[in-house]
Amino acid sequence: MYKYITSSDLKKMVNLHLIDKNIKNDKSDKKSNINSNKNNNISNEKKRWNIFLTLQGNCENSSVTSKDIITPLENIKGRLIQSDIYNYFDLSIHKKILVIGAGDGGEVKLFKENGYDTVGTTLHWSDKKFAKNFYDIDLLIEDMHDMSFTYETFDGVFSSHSLEHAISPLIALFEIKRVLKKDGKLYICVPQSGTGNETGIQHYSVLTETLWKHLLDIIGFKDIIVYSESGNTIMKATKDIYQNCPGKHFEIELRKGKMWH
Repeated sequence: MYKYITSSDLKKMVNLHLIDKNIKNDKSDKKSNINSNKNNNISNEKKRWNIFLTLQGNCENSSVTSKDIITPLENIKGRLIQSDIYNYFDLSIHKKILVIGAGDGGEVKLFKENGYDTVGTTLHWSDKKFAKNFYDIDLLIEDMHDMSFTYETFDGVFSSHSLEHAISPLIALFEIKRVLKKDGKLYICVPQSGTGNETGIQHYSVLTETLWKHLLDIIGFKDIIVYSESGNTIMKATKDIYQNCPGKHFEIELRKGKMWH
């Protein structure tokens, strides 16, 4: 349920968010900022707070989502097998997998059952609690635009019907590239452009195949395959480095710990 707020409430929330960001990024003033944080009753555990979702009541105190219908594991398993995902992520090479937008945790559970060292993320506390209660899966609260993982942590990234919710798919893809190891693979499934998905609630980034491929190319991926089927656009690519990719003339690095001005 949406919460109605005044402009002064929003301004206060933005100010608190900026204080929290300063705590995360300014190491030299860490102690004084933590004190400021405590004085403002901000939990130091909530460093990646999404204001938009906060306004909707998405917080640690959210109740577990009451889902009358969940996607049966057999259906999820069928989709993963149909996409040949277990061959795409070769277990002998791509053992550590990140699932972005893990929803109720079913995909994470299946990856784990197939032997992968799997980490799942969500931006919704209700999903985190549901996954724990229903599958005993511990999801992490992470924003795909600003993940807490260190550089080159994962062998593969899997994301199904999440990237269309990105406020900036460019930044989200840079983050995916950052956390992938060299030659790490990504598999992304999003709603296909031109099929009405642009009108979906919070579908901010329903792009064409050409645009998705262009983003992957300029960010620094190779072996890029982008195609659409059954109302979805599928993206497959491998992390590249520009030294081995002639013709690339620039690369933007999103540096952690820097404030945008």
